[in-house]
Amino acid sequence: MGHPPGLWAYRLDRERAVLGGALSNGGNLLRWIWETTGTERGDAATAEAAALPPDTTGLTFLPLLAGERSPGWYDDATAIIAGLTLATAASHLIRSGMESVAYRLAAVYDALRPLAAPDHEIVVSGGAVLGLPSWLQIIADTLGHSLTALAPDHETTARGAALMAACGAQILPALDDAFDVAANATLYAPDLANHERYRAGRDRQARLEQTLLPTGEFV
Repeated sequence: MGHPPGLWAYRLDRERAVLGGALSNGGNLLRWIWETTGTERGDAATAEAAALPPDTTGLTFLPLLAGERSPGWYDDATAIIAGLTLATAASHLIRSGMESVAYRLAAVYDALRPLAAPDHEIVVSGGAVLGLPSWLQIIADTLGHSLTALAPDHETTARGAALMAACGAQILPALDDAFDVAANATLYAPDLANHERYRAGRDRQARLEQTLLPTGEFV
């Protein structure tokens, strides 16, 4: 089964496969920023970061502290923060960290989007991002697509496994109507003006990436 470079594919059964990408950054990246700057999720610096306009920190952040998985699968890649000055504040690091992860998600989304239905839905789970509505909005704006954020206690992986097992045992006839996630979910609609601003940030991150690996192994 062929699929776009940089993605993974898991065969579920004879008819279905799961296609996607994996990142080595996210909640761990923000935790590192908070610990390094002496800040935390609920403090003034994080609130200031959330209030900053898109792509205004002056920083370009390649958030590969733990190497890179999708789309480059370059385990030895490292992080870079370019643009640091004496005026750089903790809030700038937090905001640029959130934006940088959104840019990595957008690279995976770009690879998946041609394979998705025109009316596809993006569903978000995971405690790190669900606890920061500002981050969810950054991601929606960067992708240029709405997000459906599930309740923090919604066990998506376990639910998916249970649904597949139910279909395999013919307890459930089809998956088509089994993924209604509207209950207790929050919709984040993209701001398309912000989407254009984030394009510039994505372009700078891509150029920094090429500087790190000029051979083009990791694109």
